[in-house]
Amino acid sequence: WPSGRDRLFFHRDFIIKDPSGNPVLLASTAWFVIDTEKRERVGSEFYLQTGLPGVGPKVFGEKLGKVPPCSCTGGVPLNVNYGDLDMNGHVNNVRYIEWMLGSLPAEFHRTHRLRSVEANYLAEARYGDEVTVCSEPVGDFEYAHGIRSWGKNLFSARSNWLPIF
Repeated sequence: WPSGRDRLFFHRDFIIKDPSGNPVLLASTAWFVIDTEKRERVGSEFYLQTGLPGVGPKVFGEKLGKVPPCSCTGGVPLNVNYGDLDMNGHVNNVRYIEWMLGSLPAEFHRTHRLRSVEANYLAEARYGDEVTVCSEPVGDFEYAHGIRSWGKNLFSARSNWLPIF
């Protein structure tokens, strides 16, 4: 549901529940709308013309901020392939999360369960680009993640994990 607007960003919040009605996932997103022909952001007049229903509640009380960039160097190089792209010709937002999770060892995934992810999409990657994916621990069960290309940060994220006993 729409949960507000902040300058050029349009907010949507989500709750996914199990069959018993218990929440299993909470998400808050901020989007900006782009005119695909002009490659420009669309302003607040778009929001007024959409006929969207009223604004609903935020699932998180506090406003989510920027994730600090990952300070790790090196990382895993990947080439952006056609299957990584969305209909606008840049890397699909889910692919960044897959790359981030894939940068952690398989043994880590066997012994931990993902608890939360906070991510900032900063710039586009396109077909043929080489990106570097890097992850580093920043706490007992917390990792910083970064994806870079051409010396530019494309994606920053923090993940929190629970051990599986």
